[in-house]
Amino acid sequence: MLVIQQLKNRYVVLVIALVITAIIGFADYVTGPELSFSFFYLIPISLLALYRGTKVSSVIICAVFSAVLWFYAEYNSRKYTMVFFPIWNGFVSLVMFLAIGVLIFYLKKRTRS
Repeated sequence: MLVIQQLKNRYVVLVIALVITAIIGFADYVTGPELSFSFFYLIPISLLALYRGTKVSSVIICAVFSAVLWFYAEYNSRKYTMVFFPIWNGFVSLVMFLAIGVLIFYLKKRTRS
């Protein structure tokens, strides 16, 4: 985390978080339905939320990107009986990623001011 704190451009940090998210999404897709990677999507979201120069919009972008990748990996690796179930699971993961990312962002903001 110390290396990320030394970066001055917040857009570079956002791109790094999105690349890490894409790597996690690829690993999630490749491993199939046996392993759940939902916890690991929170790592780049949390790092982005803790970065000193980030804005809440960057955290939201990363959380939405994580949820989309998670949905894609889950939908293409499992067989569902109804289309409602993967959509519901994707919505729940989106809410979870957004809630945790935004809470960490505002907690950091509150403790630093």
